[in-house]
Amino acid sequence: MRMRHVLWVGLLLVVGNAFAATPASDIDALADAIGLPAPGPVFIGDDEQIDGSSRTRKDVKKAARLADLPRRAGWAAGWLCAERSDFACALTQWHALAQSAASPPRWLPEAYALALWGLGRHEQAVAWYDTAVLAAPHLGNARLLPRRFFGASLYSTAQELFVQWSERLAPLRKSVITAVDIAADGQVERVQVLDEQLDPALARRIQQVVAEWRFPRNEDQASPAQRSTHVYTEVRGRPDGEQRMVFDIQFTGMGVRAVHRAGPIYPKAALALRQEGVSVVRVDLDSSGKVLRARIDESSGTPSLDQAAVTAARRWRFAMDRIDGKPVASYAKLPFAFVIGTDASMPPLGHGRRSNANDRAGIVF
Repeated sequence: MRMRHVLWVGLLLVVGNAFAATPASDIDALADAIGLPAPGPVFIGDDEQIDGSSRTRKDVKKAARLADLPRRAGWAAGWLCAERSDFACALTQWHALAQSAASPPRWLPEAYALALWGLGRHEQAVAWYDTAVLAAPHLGNARLLPRRFFGASLYSTAQELFVQWSERLAPLRKSVITAVDIAADGQVERVQVLDEQLDPALARRIQQVVAEWRFPRNEDQASPAQRSTHVYTEVRGRPDGEQRMVFDIQFTGMGVRAVHRAGPIYPKAALALRQEGVSVVRVDLDSSGKVLRARIDESSGTPSLDQAAVTAARRWRFAMDRIDGKPVASYAKLPFAFVIGTDASMPPLGHGRRSNANDRAGIVF
């Protein structure tokens, strides 16, 4: 009991220091010292004590409670500062944490970008966000913003930053799925781009890039085997300054592919109570791609929203992976977002039915 008390006192000291006012002149000097990042996948180190997958208020507070991990506490303290729109405090906290890390943390560029945007340093913020996307391609997907920031006051800040980065450095964005055969040694044997509307030159470039990738052997298999699967890529085009486009092609995942999607219906009672959230449903699939079972993997916090998501998920169908030519059973996780009165600038969330022009129940992809 005494040790637990000491740990909580330590956490309160960390958070208390984070909330202390920071002179504006010091922040200006710190922001200038950070400078603009050099482009490239520099920030590839992991911080094992910090799970930076979500920025919702619930997840940050959960991280802050784990006082036996000082680095996690410092990370959470920075996000709590940002939640209060004290971006000077957040930047100071994260910068100190980064300097004490053994390698540059993967979460650092995005954190810097948000803090700098909040401080009005938009050029630096956009540059840092571009570096963040190079290290973590899911940050380039606008439809994941609701899932990562839902319920957080930072959502509007993150959305403003994303829109500026997108318009300036990634005006063309598209998720592209390829059908891929992978040999037992991990070499790619065949690549087929499944988007028939894609520009042929870009499709060939994607095929060339994916063909050069090497994949680890599936540990679930007792012996090496050929695998036919789907590889998901994020493709972003940006101007190179000479009236040409340069495309970044990044791996975002692999596995089964949805061939039929069903959007959820926003429950009337939840609309009346203005209840929102993101429900993540896990579906267990048989070898033909039918849903055997659907259950909540991450709750939205509202039972009626979760039930609407589960009901929609049961109607999905999938193209399955094949091992040595035989389809195999698997599973998938499907996030569904329920948003009321969404601003018109928000990107569409999927194929959900709307109760009115601004109320959305959709698929987050």
